[in-house]
Amino acid sequence: MGVNLLGVGVLLLGVAAVVAVGIVLHAYFTMQMSYRPPPPSPFTAYCRNSVVVISAYEDLTNVQVLDVNGTAVCAFDKIGRGSDEVCRARGPGIYLIVAGGFKKAVDCVPPPAPSPAD
Repeated sequence: MGVNLLGVGVLLLGVAAVVAVGIVLHAYFTMQMSYRPPPPSPFTAYCRNSVVVISAYEDLTNVQVLDVNGTAVCAFDKIGRGSDEVCRARGPGIYLIVAGGFKKAVDCVPPPAPSPAD
């Protein structure tokens, strides 16, 4: 009885395929477990015409608007779910809105100067 080389080759290819699938599945599940999307922000904020607008998606407490030096420009004890609050910016620049564990930066740029009429 001789060894059938074709049978041994097919067996080795099958084992290699199973090992390769195992490695790919391990890598896939490892990536799935290590990557968690960040939790959704409870608010959104933007600046328009030197006014910071904060829109709450859930009830917010102790909300602060800070300038680049960390000085509080505005503070709100509570912003209700579905509500907006506004805060006048002290001038152009970056402002940080802090609510709970979330922070969001907004850029307040001055409105463009009107162009002269021709």
